Amino acid sequence: MDKPVSPVLPAPATHAPADSWGRWAMGAVLAGLLVGATFCHEELYALFTPWSQRLLEALGLAKQLPALQQGPITQVMDNPHSVPPILLYSVLYLAICGALLLLLLPLPAQRRLVFKFYGLAGLALVLLVLGGRVAHSASLLQLGKQLVHFIVSPLPVIVLVPLLRWHLPLAKPAA
Repeated sequence: MDKPVSPVLPAPATHAPADSWGRWAMGAVLAGLLVGATFCHEELYALFTPWSQRLLEALGLAKQLPALQQGPITQVMDNPHSVPPILLYSVLYLAICGALLLLLLPLPAQRRLVFKFYGLAGLALVLLVLGGRVAHSASLLQLGKQLVHFIVSPLPVIVLVPLLRWHLPLAKPAA
C-alpha cells in the first residue's frame, strides 16, 4: 500500500539528480584539488604560514602561538610545521573531501551517514586526546595521531563513496 502524500511537504528524493557535464566537471576539479593537496602539502604549508601569521596578528593572537605550540594538539599532529598552517591545511582538505562526498553521494540518507561518520571520528579524536592527557597515556595519543592522519586523507572518500552507494543504492526514477 502506498504512503499518503503530504500536500505541504515535498516527496523525499529517491533518486540522484540527472548527471550533467557540470556535475562531472565539478567532480573532476574537486578530485584534482584533492590529489594536488595530497601531493603538494609542503608547498601549501609554505603558502599558509605567512597567511596564518598575518591572521593571528590581525586577531591579536600572535602572542598566544607559543602556548598553542606546546598544547595537546602538537602531541597529536606529527608535523614539523607551526600549528596554524596545519589547521588551515586540515580545514581546506576536509572542505574538499566534504564537497566531493556531497557531490558523489546525492541522497540525503547517504549524506547523513557521511556527517555521522565525520562527527563520530571527531568525537573519537577528542576523547582519545583527552583520555591520553588525563591518563598520561602515550598509546591513546598515538591512536589519536593515527585517527587524524586517517581523517585528513583521501581514504574516507575512497571508502565511503562505494560503501554508501552499495549500502544505499540509488533507486531508478519512476517511468
